[in-house]
Amino acid sequence: MSSNIIGKKILLTGVNGMLCEDIIKLFKKKDSILYTEYFDVNDELKWKEIIEDFKPDVVIHAAAITDLDFCELNPDLCFETNFKSVIKMIKYLKNEKIIFISSAGIYGNSIKDDFYHESSEINPTTIYHESKYKSENYISSNYSNYIILRLGWLFGGDKKHNKNFVSKILKQSSESNTIYSNNKTIGSPTYTLDVANQIYHLIINDIKGVFNCANRSKKPVTRMHYVKSIINLSNLKNEVIPSVDNYFKRNSNVPHNESCINFNLNKINLNKMLDWKISLENYLKKIDE
Repeated sequence: MSSNIIGKKILLTGVNGMLCEDIIKLFKKKDSILYTEYFDVNDELKWKEIIEDFKPDVVIHAAAITDLDFCELNPDLCFETNFKSVIKMIKYLKNEKIIFISSAGIYGNSIKDDFYHESSEINPTTIYHESKYKSENYISSNYSNYIILRLGWLFGGDKKHNKNFVSKILKQSSESNTIYSNNKTIGSPTYTLDVANQIYHLIINDIKGVFNCANRSKKPVTRMHYVKSIINLSNLKNEVIPSVDNYFKRNSNVPHNESCINFNLNKINLNKMLDWKISLENYLKKIDE
């Protein structure tokens, strides 16, 4: 059943992130009432104050420490921000819609070279993904009106954003004729603007549940193919070659497969995510304007 989003109050966390940047732009066009002030999600009294004063219809909880290596070195801080903030949030909500931003990385390495479905085995290999999965479990066990979105490899937002993988590759292309990339890691490139649009449709249709949310692809995308596509679609001539093992040293045991298919969105006929190459091309045109 579809409803109107005009006038709905949307509380956002993680407002300085790539995803929220596009959520804010899209939802302003839809005439939603947005709470976009930054606040510390570890501050329980702030949660209480904002929820009681703003009275949101929807809370989009995107705030998190997302640096996987930092989380490995600082597990207490990771769980404090990524997990305990969820407990504090739910404590003051009644039955408002929660949209929790999670990650396809929570599946770990339970599948070698194919897409994960929402029903696939979950086996986090990093502290960050443990914190996300623990949050998912807490929400599903203690709340009913929720949407959990497991996102793929995000790109989008301002080209100056420090988490912007596309911008990092374009910067490398201006500094060297050769770019090294991992040809063994696979995933699902995912455009933040498409995710924002998907969230919009989930809200107006009053959907609940757990959903993978990534741009479409016929097969999992290697990191190297992703990088080559950025270079080719930008009409650049850099050579992209496979990196040797351990070329990119990490503190975290990052899963080699973070690819996923939007099975549950397809099942309810509400998969609004575009093909990843179309979205990548759209984004490259946008930041080149």
